[in-house]
Amino acid sequence: MIKTRIFIQIFPLIQLALIVAGWYMISISIMYSLIIFLFASLFLNFSLHITVHHFIHFGFRNEFSKMLLELFYSLLLGFPANLYRIQHLNHHRYNNKIGDVTSTWKKSGNKIVAKNRFLYSFFWFIQKPNPDFISEAKARGDLKKTHQVKLLIEILSIFIMYLFLFLYNELFALFFLLHIYTGWCFIAMTNFGQHLPISYDTPIAYSFKPNWYNRLFFNNGLHFEHHSEPAKNYSELKLKNEHLIRQPHLFAGLMTNKNEK
Repeated sequence: MIKTRIFIQIFPLIQLALIVAGWYMISISIMYSLIIFLFASLFLNFSLHITVHHFIHFGFRNEFSKMLLELFYSLLLGFPANLYRIQHLNHHRYNNKIGDVTSTWKKSGNKIVAKNRFLYSFFWFIQKPNPDFISEAKARGDLKKTHQVKLLIEILSIFIMYLFLFLYNELFALFFLLHIYTGWCFIAMTNFGQHLPISYDTPIAYSFKPNWYNRLFFNNGLHFEHHSEPAKNYSELKLKNEHLIRQPHLFAGLMTNKNEK
């Protein structure tokens, strides 16, 4: 697990390096800078779905180290790590069913229907949340007072970062915000691909099989297996050859629901 924890930091580090490169390129070429920031968006997606996701399941025991890393992730994601933590715990509790704040399903009258993938992916910031999400997290102990303090620190830190960026360089700040928005679009697309709304009853999730992909992305393609055994580290997951899709989750999230084998 220690090796995995070290190696998966490559994604936020590449994201950070691309942000710095994009900042440097602004004075040379705005177009090249914008392209670099869009690549940073792609790595923001990997940072959350691989690195931060692993951290949520297998966080540090030392609280100070844990808090510093959560703050670092929060600034890179433009989103509080502790809010993502309770959101992800909610996700595993409901396994994409109604009640899951990231579910690809919704209630429409007396029916449960698939969410629109375009709205889900590109208007993720206006999705209607579960009104009991926060109170339920508090009741279950997912959002204790210590977590609330850390959440407040993360929110304030993100606000201060944005304020500083706009005071320092407005164009850089706008490109950074665009990279945050686009990165979360990629995140939403990926989540949609991981949980294609084909059948509400089954399965929990879908997996992408190719060995090359799972070696490169730390078994991130094995999402059905992860939901089946969430306590297992990435390296311990074994493909079950069930509920497979033909494209990586990011691309499956853009295709029709006919991708299921």
